[in-house]
Amino acid sequence: MIVRIRVLAGAVLCAAALVALTGCGPTTVKGDPGPTTTSGSAGDSTAFASLDACKLLSAEELQQAGVQTQSIPLNEAGETGCDFRNATDVTGRRVQLVKSPDTMDSFVARSDGFLFFKKNTVNGRQGFQVSASDKNSECSQFMVFASKLVAVAVTGDTSGDPCGDATKLAQLAEPRLPKK
Repeated sequence: MIVRIRVLAGAVLCAAALVALTGCGPTTVKGDPGPTTTSGSAGDSTAFASLDACKLLSAEELQQAGVQTQSIPLNEAGETGCDFRNATDVTGRRVQLVKSPDTMDSFVARSDGFLFFKKNTVNGRQGFQVSASDKNSECSQFMVFASKLVAVAVTGDTSGDPCGDATKLAQLAEPRLPKK
């Protein structure tokens, strides 16, 4: 069975399995996330609307992550992005890049619905990790952008450290997000 995480609040909450906490340590994430905020300006809304999540990683970075550079578009419940599949088959590793209109506060409010939920930062930007697979094969790293969310998810992972892999990819993507 392919675990299909769309890095979406609903999809993650509905995932069939929950991840073991091992392999999702804080070793690659630095800092204290501090308080969250939910207010945003019109400029934030424009920046969020114009962001193409599919372009947050380069073709070379995607290849190094073991996925094809050609993607399948994602568009569900207001969340948009791309699904990059395993370089050799469709049942293996995937990297998903998504922007979500949800807020960090909305995830925090339902954090007990995940097996793994941890606030953190990526290159100083507020964020959090979530996982809903008990096979330790997927993890999503969310980052706050324009009071909404951008996420990098790794699914079908066989490395044993999908949270570490998602965070490393998020660290590459984060500088490409516009600054306030």
